[in-house]
Amino acid sequence: MEDTTETDDGLAPSDVDPESHPGARDSDAPLDLDVVAMELAEVTAALERLDAGGYGRCGTCGGAIDDETLGLSPTARSCAAHLWA
Repeated sequence: MEDTTETDDGLAPSDVDPESHPGARDSDAPLDLDVVAMELAEVTAALERLDAGGYGRCGTCGGAIDDETLGLSPTARSCAAHLWA
């Protein structure tokens, strides 16, 4: 039975090309555990901000991080103005 549940972007899982997914990687490439640990720490911090009510807010100015930025980088901690601060 095929999963027809839609994703946030309105696509069914069968419509999504796994090779084009942002998290896709070459399965023959070695897994860098340091990179994985760093990414896990970023996701954990984002979840903590979500629980505390600060997700989507800039850590520098407190302003909103725009949806496009969060769509590209869900763990973003800064608005565009403070990205390199």
